[in-house]
Amino acid sequence: MLTSEPIGMGTFTNDEARIAAAEGFLSVAESVPAAAVEAIRKAGLLRGDRRDPRVLVTSASPSSMGFGTDRGGRQFPAWLLAITGIEGTCYVMDAESQSLAYPCAEPTVGHSIGGYAKLLGDGLTVRVDFDPPWLTRDGGPASSDVDVFETDTAVVFAPTPESEDGGPGAVNFRLRAPLGARVLCDVDGSPLVVARRKRNGR
Repeated sequence: MLTSEPIGMGTFTNDEARIAAAEGFLSVAESVPAAAVEAIRKAGLLRGDRRDPRVLVTSASPSSMGFGTDRGGRQFPAWLLAITGIEGTCYVMDAESQSLAYPCAEPTVGHSIGGYAKLLGDGLTVRVDFDPPWLTRDGGPASSDVDVFETDTAVVFAPTPESEDGGPGAVNFRLRAPLGARVLCDVDGSPLVVARRKRNGR
């Protein structure tokens, strides 16, 4: 599951280019491969019928780039783009790989430090550190007790009702089955990057 955007832009040379890219009004030269055009469209850079010729994708070449996932950084197929009005490296993940994308919600509760969790050496115990202390959805301090919901594809953990101790700085909880390829999400549905920690603590 992706935790980063499927696109990367260089440096905009003018405000018109920046606005056109932000609003998805890029133009694409006829020589750009259809697969690259589909990737650009899927990334939300070709919306509706409006186009701005000052922001023109003049070429696209197949490559690979690093993207963030819930298991750390990974390389995925991508298209390197040359775009008028933008200097430097521009790229977009290929359309097939974008199917891994996940629309992360803006957190409304206390969020984990850096969006990370640790899977301890037994493969079943998860630790999540919080800064500031964890809150409930209503904004009050959460208990260190955790409700855990497991499916074949995801694990969601949620705070139990408020406590009076200011909310925990960390929570540990145990899974019924190894995490495997399942996605670990907080109560908002935001995925966390899971790092594995060995039994010796490293």
